[in-house]
Amino acid sequence: MVILCDFDGTVVEQNVADVLLSTFAKEAWERLRAQFRAGLINLREYSEGGFSSIQVDKETLMDSVQQKVTLRPYFHELVELSRERAIPLVVVSHGMDFYLEAAFQKFGLAGIHYLAVQATFSPSGMKFHYPLTSETCKQYGNCKCLLLERYQGEGHKVIYIGDGPPDRCPAEKADYIFATRRLLTICQERGLPHTEFSDFRDVTKGIEKIIARENND
Repeated sequence: MVILCDFDGTVVEQNVADVLLSTFAKEAWERLRAQFRAGLINLREYSEGGFSSIQVDKETLMDSVQQKVTLRPYFHELVELSRERAIPLVVVSHGMDFYLEAAFQKFGLAGIHYLAVQATFSPSGMKFHYPLTSETCKQYGNCKCLLLERYQGEGHKVIYIGDGPPDRCPAEKADYIFATRRLLTICQERGLPHTEFSDFRDVTKGIEKIIARENND
């Protein structure tokens, strides 16, 4: 069994990309956000366009994250459960690695395993590398389903935890779904079996029930 967990709006309560872009690239962010909502650009184009326009350094951005981000309650309990039960936990994100790093440092989770967009800083601006690329799914940059299917191909059942529309595809393919906010609505509309959660205590209780069922089968 493997746990895959979204970051923005799930591990943390904010969409950190929007927090940073609205602070450091407000004009570009508003224009790109309007284009994204109108369906004129995809998430990867929205994200790259916004972060490419930021003119401050990495340390300034990381400091801002640590000042503004809040952890969804009881996430540490999920981390502890994964260690006690020897269930791999991977935070998988369409966001930038530096802001996941900043958040995890703040909350004492620096050793957690995560996969995100790899952003490098240079005088000419940010450059982006995607460790989970798929030729059939380029709209998000990172393809979460690629990692999910890799684990399933190795014989693992996958628990997926998420909150929004970009989580729909991996949720549809996961063995178990924990959903909140817009992903919850999507699961309800599509008839996807799921468990609703508001904090990670709901998730850990649900996973304990899954483990008990698996052990009894």
